[in-house]
Amino acid sequence: MTFTIKSDIIDSSIRLQMTSVQLTENLRYIQLNDEKGDFGLIVVHKGERVQYTIQIENESELRAAIESFQENPVGSLV
Repeated sequence: MTFTIKSDIIDSSIRLQMTSVQLTENLRYIQLNDEKGDFGLIVVHKGERVQYTIQIENESELRAAIESFQENPVGSLV
């Protein structure tokens, strides 16, 4: 999926590419790309309601986030 955003505030168009993967019932990873490079968001949700997000800047952050969810699955924290 590719989005083009145009704004009077921004001099040039921004092109974003997005790929989304549902990791578990309540956990989705969205890979994004802009003119500065690749990044991603982990979205923790319950149904259609977003509980919180985590911004991921590189592969080591993604691995660390996934490992933390394996140790403490979403919904198990009080």
